[in-house]
Amino acid sequence: MYSGLVIMAKGKTINYKFPYGPYTARPEQEVSLREAQELCDLDLSCAGITSLPDPKKNGTNRILAHSFLPIVMEETYKSPKHFTFHAGKVKDSNILEVRYGDMSVGEAKDHCHNHHDCVAFFHPVYNPTLELNYPNNITFVSSIESFEPDSQDEWRTFVANDLSRANSVNASSLSYSEIVSVEHPFKSCCKKTEIPTIEQIQAVDTLERISCDISRKDFLENYEKPRKPVMLVGCNKDWKAQELWSYEKLIPRFDNSSAWRATIGDNEKLKEDVPWSDVVSSMVRNSPFYIFDQLDHEEGKKLEEDYEWPGPIQGGDLYGSLNDFPEDYGKIKRRLMHLL
Repeated sequence: MYSGLVIMAKGKTINYKFPYGPYTARPEQEVSLREAQELCDLDLSCAGITSLPDPKKNGTNRILAHSFLPIVMEETYKSPKHFTFHAGKVKDSNILEVRYGDMSVGEAKDHCHNHHDCVAFFHPVYNPTLELNYPNNITFVSSIESFEPDSQDEWRTFVANDLSRANSVNASSLSYSEIVSVEHPFKSCCKKTEIPTIEQIQAVDTLERISCDISRKDFLENYEKPRKPVMLVGCNKDWKAQELWSYEKLIPRFDNSSAWRATIGDNEKLKEDVPWSDVVSSMVRNSPFYIFDQLDHEEGKKLEEDYEWPGPIQGGDLYGSLNDFPEDYGKIKRRLMHLL
């Protein structure tokens, strides 16, 4: 099955029947076959084009642009690009491996291209570490059974434009994606997508940074009392969480039957007794999950051993003005009880 669009068409969007399955069409200015090939090579979503006689217009061909090519006919031009872009993420697949923050999108393309079993990889756009060039995680798969489109640009997938791997992809699950630029693995809030230089960032970022080793007394007198904004740096340098809070090491730490207050998947309701096995499944599938309010539970107390509250604010009651806050909320509450 082909997924694609009609480059040469006029008037309304039209759905045609294609020999290998349905595809979508949109109105576009007429272009020559050569121009269509050049446009396809520049389009990150275009795997190739096919020129076929238009049954509704004698002597005129319609040019189809495909986001995935399972086969190539005589009338088909295949773009030399190794991957095509698809807005969304793979849902059902065989996962080859997951990399965490150590690989750029360009390196991921090379890695997948050189691994013959790899048919695609996908990654979230948001990275909590704010490392612009490296996605927070990249999942490589050897098959695609279903695909979840994403119009919010939260997930991005790159599918191999390789006929020898096409049999491992359910083409009917893919659709044509259009995007201006995916040069960098992050969303842009404006038209400019270039990464700013350090000098440009420093020119507008004037927030003072201080070491987390500052004493509680000095922090209170110099920053807390005068209500002066400041960024504490290096507070987590000795945390066990630096090493232990990865999927690989979190998965075996808890019993699969243990209950967690969590949300599994986007737009799902918060549940009080989600089994750890469901959380693990989300980790493996690289699906979103959120764990809440767990530090007062027996399993969650194990996580308290992995971090320390920053020294400069130890002893402060950050929750003192909140109504109905638990009297004892694990280490956080005990460490922040006696300032006010």
